[in-house]
Amino acid sequence: LYTGTTTISEAWDKSFFLGPWYAKEMCLEILSQPFDVIKGLTPPEFEKFITDAKGAAKRKSEAAKKNGTLAHDWIAAAIGSKIDENVKRLPTPQSKEAVNAINAFAHWSKDKNIQWLASEEVVASHEHRTGGKLDAIAVIDGITYLVDFKTSGQISPSYLLQCGGYDIQFSEMGLQVMGYLILRIPKDGSDA
Repeated sequence: LYTGTTTISEAWDKSFFLGPWYAKEMCLEILSQPFDVIKGLTPPEFEKFITDAKGAAKRKSEAAKKNGTLAHDWIAAAIGSKIDENVKRLPTPQSKEAVNAINAFAHWSKDKNIQWLASEEVVASHEHRTGGKLDAIAVIDGITYLVDFKTSGQISPSYLLQCGGYDIQFSEMGLQVMGYLILRIPKDGSDA
């Protein structure tokens, strides 16, 4: 068994931003309720209200992950169908957030000269006992890129580590890219 590239690249301390983010989401959840409603709660109801609000960040994170996966899978199938006619495109997801990410990708790729070489390619390094599935390989304006799609709200340093890990695995397989392209495809309707 090989350790996953994403697992390795994510092995860094996130507490410096996760703690404040969890607190912010809890506060937003509490503040979303009218004061008169909160004021009228009994002590046990208020305790339940606060306990439920503590889970706001987790609920938001799970929804974001689900919508990101829907968008990612759709994009992977769309790219795969350009490479191999046997790869079927997926139906457009019902989620507005997933569709926003798909539209951001489509808008980004519209005016570019892109030759997709691979999609969802499994790579591994026997020397380092790591493996993973990279999003895509593409030639854009004559440069071969390892492409990684991200639907998260920020670009994390771990994404570069992940691309570096894939590059090591790719090189060990006798293949080479000239650069990394981390494409953030937001779910909020803004541009990639």
